[in-house]
Amino acid sequence: METIYKKLNWDSSFFNFNVGQILTSLDESSQDNIFQKMYDNDIKLAYYSSLNPLKLPEHLLYSLALVDIKVAYRKQLQRIESTDVKIKPFTESDLTNSLVQLAIASGTYSRFKIDEKITKRKFEDLYKQWIINSISKQIADEVLIYKENEIICGFITIGTKQNMGDIGLIAVREDYRGRGIGKKLIISAENFALNKFKMIQVVTQMDNLPACKLYISCGYEQVTKEYIYHLWKR
Repeated sequence: METIYKKLNWDSSFFNFNVGQILTSLDESSQDNIFQKMYDNDIKLAYYSSLNPLKLPEHLLYSLALVDIKVAYRKQLQRIESTDVKIKPFTESDLTNSLVQLAIASGTYSRFKIDEKITKRKFEDLYKQWIINSISKQIADEVLIYKENEIICGFITIGTKQNMGDIGLIAVREDYRGRGIGKKLIISAENFALNKFKMIQVVTQMDNLPACKLYISCGYEQVTKEYIYHLWKR
C-alpha cells in the first residue's frame, strides 16, 4: 500500500503539534483521500514540494499556501584560493548572542518566517536550535566564523548531503556587508569540503536575490527549483 504521508517526529516535537510530509503527488484526484487521512490523524501542518506550481481548489479540511520557491545550486570543487586568516573554525567560547542573532538573520527569507501561522518566537527558536545542532556537529561537519576585532561578523555551516558538501546556514552582519565576507566564507567552506568531496551544493530561496547572486558569482549553477507549500488543518 502506498505511503501517502509520514509524520515528522522532530518537527512535531518542536512545534508541539503533529507535523507531516506529503510523499505522493497532490492533485485534484488524490487530495480528498490525502487530506482526510491526515485530518483523521490530527496532522495540523503538512509540507509538500512540487516541481510545478499547484492550482488546486479550496478545500474544507486544509488550507494551502505557497511559502517558498526553493532553488538548489551546485559547483565542482577546486582549490583556487587560500582561506582568509580571519576565518576560523568555531570554538565553544564563540557561542555568543551575536552568533545566535546571525543564525536568526540567515533565515530572513525562510518559509518558517514567511508563514504567518508560525509565530516569530517559534521561527527564532528554530534557527537558534539549528545553529546549536550545527556547532555540536549533529547536523553539520563544521561551522566557520569570520572574526574581526573580536566581533563575529559572519559565519557559515558546512555538512554532507547526497555524498556532496552541503552549505547549510550563512550570514554576514548588516554593518559588515559589501566587503566580500560572504564570498570568503563560501571559499573557506569549499576548501573544507574539498577534503572529502568533488562537488558542493547549497539550497536557498529564489526570493533571496542577494544569496542567489552571490552563489552565481562564485561559480555555482542552478540545478533544481521546487515549490514548497504549507497545508494547515482548518
